Amino acid sequence: MMEGIGLYEMLEKKIDELLSHTRQFQESRRQLESQLHEKERQFQQQTTLIEQLKAERDEVRKRVERLISHIEEKVEDQRKATR
Repeated sequence: MMEGIGLYEMLEKKIDELLSHTRQFQESRRQLESQLHEKERQFQQQTTLIEQLKAERDEVRKRVERLISHIEEKVEDQRKATR
């Protein structure tokens, strides 16, 4: 009979250990999921910012190209006028 009680106590201890590990695992998982969601949010913000910067860059490029073209036209007009 004493062996049965010892076995029961050992099983109880193992069950408690498993429950403790399960709780730790669940907490770790919750923390990792939270970190993942935060990283996904940051990634989305950075992606949006990159797209905005690309659009601004393209707009600046167009403006510079128009300005260069305008300057080239003025230079050509001055050359024609001085001939």
